[in-house]
Amino acid sequence: MSPRQTATFKIEEVAFGGDGVARSDGMVWFVPGTAPGEMVSAKAVEQRPAFIRGKLTAILEPSADRVEAPCPYYGDCGGCSYQHLTYEAQLALKTEQVRQTLRRIAHLEEIPIFPTVGSPKPYGFRSRITVHCEGRQIGFYARRGNRLVDIEACLLAEPAVNEQLRNLRRHPPEKGHRTLRASGNRSPFEQTNAEVAQELLNHILTEAKTLESRQVAVDAYCGSGFFTEPLYEAGFTRVLGADWSEPAIELARSKSRTPVEYRCMRRGRTDEFFAGRKTGPAFARPTPRRALQRDHRTNHLGASESDFLCLLQSGHLCEGRSPTGGRRIFSSQSSSL
Repeated sequence: MSPRQTATFKIEEVAFGGDGVARSDGMVWFVPGTAPGEMVSAKAVEQRPAFIRGKLTAILEPSADRVEAPCPYYGDCGGCSYQHLTYEAQLALKTEQVRQTLRRIAHLEEIPIFPTVGSPKPYGFRSRITVHCEGRQIGFYARRGNRLVDIEACLLAEPAVNEQLRNLRRHPPEKGHRTLRASGNRSPFEQTNAEVAQELLNHILTEAKTLESRQVAVDAYCGSGFFTEPLYEAGFTRVLGADWSEPAIELARSKSRTPVEYRCMRRGRTDEFFAGRKTGPAFARPTPRRALQRDHRTNHLGASESDFLCLLQSGHLCEGRSPTGGRRIFSSQSSSL
């Protein structure tokens, strides 16, 4: 196929990341800015042995869920992938992507997937953003490549964050990146969507109250303790918060008004420690971005008293400063939110 060849096809689904998926002449096409069920034309911009990346050239039969994207930078800026759909359609799409992922990677066909719970505010919710600076250009990178898209305001950010962006644009740094926060706090860890984080916390506490025994709770990758403190207040006898970030643990300790125990991870992953042990039910703690999945159960572990003591004695955790002075101290990926 010529790199500039066009094709017409129906979008079958939308892959994780936002590209519509179609099949034509034995090849899989990925086309951003499309919706399931749409008949579109696209031009090939990149060809690989197993797939083609295309650029949308025409929408022949639009989806009923298609809307005009509210952001003037949408389609160029790489920050967002779904603004051309209604928010309800975006949530349904994310639920389906979880189902696809479980089917493709875990080979789970009939697992029930709960609906995605949306953010109370689809826009204007982010309490921090990180922008990149090159000369007088300040913004985010384009969807593909290293081109910087200059932006005056981000539709996802809280007004206070956009005010900081305006101030930065008045006195732009020559190069680098800047993290802009609504609070001005340089906390090592904070939630970016306070209202969704509260939804998550409410769900976790509701789940906790259904347990027959509330001896011990472990918040693995606890950050600065947003979920950890309320677990103690929910009636657990002992609560452990663990994280690889020493600054986060120090902040959690300084804010704590309960007997929660906070430790830095020394090596390995706490969930690996629990993998072979008999633990109680897990609590929901997915990433609180624009929406959450109620069926993820990964980080909060109900544990027995013996598990708790074994974890403290295992060498995975340490009381004081981490050996690397607070930097990342294990090689597997972090699950901090």
